[in-house]
Amino acid sequence: MKLLHGRTTIALFVVAVSLLSGCNDRKPPDVSLAPMSPDSASTSSFGTPTPASPPGSADRLALARAMLERGRGYQADGDYDLAIGEMKGVPALVPGTTESGEALFRLGQCYLARQRFQEAEQALGEFLLVYPNDDRGSRAKFYLATAQRGLGRGEEAVESYEAYATAEPSLRSYAEFAIGETYLDIGTYDLAAERFLRVIQDEATSLRPQAMEKLANIHFQREQFLEAVRWYEAALAQAGASDEARLRFLLGRAYVKAGNLAGAKAQFDTVVRRFPLSSDSVSALDALLEMGVEVSTYLQGRVRFFQWDLKEAASLLKAYLLANADGEYAPLAHYYLGRTYWRQDNENGALQEFAKVADLFPKSEVAPESRWLRGRILEEQGQLAAAAAEYYRLATGYPRGEYWAEALFRRGLVAYKRGDLEGAAELWQSYLEDASIALALPSEARPKLLLWEGKAMSTLGRTEEARQFWQQAAELDPEDYYGLRAEEWLRHSAGAARPAVGHNGLLSTETETQRRSLAEWLSGLTASATSGPGQETLSLESDPGLQRARMLLGIGLRDEAAAELRAVMDRFSRQPKALYQLAVLTQEERLYHLAISAGWLLQRLSTNSSVASLPVLVQRLLYPAPYAALVLRRADEEGLDPYLLFALMRQESLFNRDAYSPAGASGLTQVIPSTGEEIAKKLGRETFRPSDLLQPSVSVTFGAWYLARQVETFEGNQFFALAAYNGGTSNVRDWNRGDLDYDNDLFVEEILFNETRTFVKRVYSNYRLYQRLYPQ
Repeated sequence: MKLLHGRTTIALFVVAVSLLSGCNDRKPPDVSLAPMSPDSASTSSFGTPTPASPPGSADRLALARAMLERGRGYQADGDYDLAIGEMKGVPALVPGTTESGEALFRLGQCYLARQRFQEAEQALGEFLLVYPNDDRGSRAKFYLATAQRGLGRGEEAVESYEAYATAEPSLRSYAEFAIGETYLDIGTYDLAAERFLRVIQDEATSLRPQAMEKLANIHFQREQFLEAVRWYEAALAQAGASDEARLRFLLGRAYVKAGNLAGAKAQFDTVVRRFPLSSDSVSALDALLEMGVEVSTYLQGRVRFFQWDLKEAASLLKAYLLANADGEYAPLAHYYLGRTYWRQDNENGALQEFAKVADLFPKSEVAPESRWLRGRILEEQGQLAAAAAEYYRLATGYPRGEYWAEALFRRGLVAYKRGDLEGAAELWQSYLEDASIALALPSEARPKLLLWEGKAMSTLGRTEEARQFWQQAAELDPEDYYGLRAEEWLRHSAGAARPAVGHNGLLSTETETQRRSLAEWLSGLTASATSGPGQETLSLESDPGLQRARMLLGIGLRDEAAAELRAVMDRFSRQPKALYQLAVLTQEERLYHLAISAGWLLQRLSTNSSVASLPVLVQRLLYPAPYAALVLRRADEEGLDPYLLFALMRQESLFNRDAYSPAGASGLTQVIPSTGEEIAKKLGRETFRPSDLLQPSVSVTFGAWYLARQVETFEGNQFFALAAYNGGTSNVRDWNRGDLDYDNDLFVEEILFNETRTFVKRVYSNYRLYQRLYPQ
């Protein structure tokens, strides 16, 4: 569950909750809340009883601090059960102390993260009773309300949320939203609507679109359809692109009930045409058909195609073409029918449909891609001469188009695969020597051609020429895939060993020299960077968005805090020192994806945009090594190169522990729930829930285990293993022809899925840059 993403809930956020402390909350007034335990304030109900002959007070305090320190570490890694195990004995060991208070507060957070609501309520209630003046009191009230709501005690939860809102009026809208949802839980719709209206009236909050949708839902359920329409329209006007398809469908549904059939048809039609990837497109299509609206069988087939209903998609697309051989959608229908056949492993059927697009409708928007797909399928089938002919038609028929440069390259690659190494090299060189072609090539194409020219020369035994080509590629592209591959070939041709696998560099801390270098670099940027209007007057510490973000982090609302911090970064986009401060803040709060964003902004302000030209501390913003102890431990257990695991995590999630993908993958290593359940069985985790994948400890453990199995399957080949991690083991065996000695560079070019090919190339690039930045 993600916190407040789309339609998710603000109060029951416990799975993805930020369980870190240290935010600068204001001290709240005293609020008396009855504890769950009858024990006195001086006796904790947590942990084991104090031994009959306890150690001295100094020893007990030292032991409690050690337990608390270990608990903090486990909590930060999302290993909440281990954290609970360490911290639950602290209150009994040193009751009434600062350490006991921190342990109780953190126990409340950890119990919430495990959805152990009764224990969370008990810990937080005791904390509030024993430490009524603690600065964390207001946050404890918010967490307590969440626990009470989880226990189904809505009225008590409302009281606790109200107490939080009183203590922290600047975040009242967040409490109001949670109260509104709590009233929905207990069926008190009038009071829920009242609370959502209060949120909407606060124009400073980012919760307004969600509150509008909630209010619209209430009116719809109560058959107040005109009011529902009003609020769905308002939500649609303010919502982001990711929510548009859903809101349009809901608005159309409300229009139907309100008697506005024309408005409903327009909304459903928009969803079907513009959002075929969304599951709401199926609902919208069904609604149109139920209304008796005639919908093109092409549009129906396209929706079914994107929802992987391939049999129905093929039937509908063929029906359209049978009745409309030259119709408006004929080229697109052939194109999607071809892709449908390809997904069904009917390659000959796909070739026929793509040929119809390219030959009968050469000016259509999908004609170039149809030529491209024909070439790839023919090449995959081993029909290399036919593939080369398709690439030639594509390159000459659609010059400078999307697939032009790749078609030029693959003409040479087909020759290379046929054994005509000199012909391949000459073809690639001709592109670089022809100014009209060379100047139009995308930036990646030149080092790519040079790398492959070098490989052709090396295979022919012309090592010195090969080294010259690789040297040029490495100089052109020193930080991306083809330049890095060329650099590795240079090292290999010289007989140099690859860097040793280890971890010392990953645990290194910043030095005084690095800090001085950073300070000088930031000062040098500041004079020119802050020349924009108004930039020099901005103050980071007084920025209200930053203050809200800190408070939101304090109650676990990471997504909302991230939204505030992105807005702050936009405001300070030309202030290098402020950007670096924001990067440090976001790293401390484990919002590493935002720290990377700040690093990108700093890199953009630099006159030299290469990573290597930046100070080491900025480079490590871009390529951080978070959760280092956890990653190193899991990598060691699985026999993995830790640099590779960091490289994979950076590509999968940018180290955003709350990351989700459209396919349902989640967490740092982007494991999908079904795969997570299989891994959990292998690891003997009987209590696994898909939401556990948002815990860093679980995601890293599962990702490391799964990657290690791929490495094991492919006998240590990292390219094959990475492709299998993203694209599936069986596909890798197709792409490498079942040959574990298949050339790695050729394998990458053979990957048919754009997503998987990009994934492998970027993880490899990350891997090499991690080796540079964190040397042994």
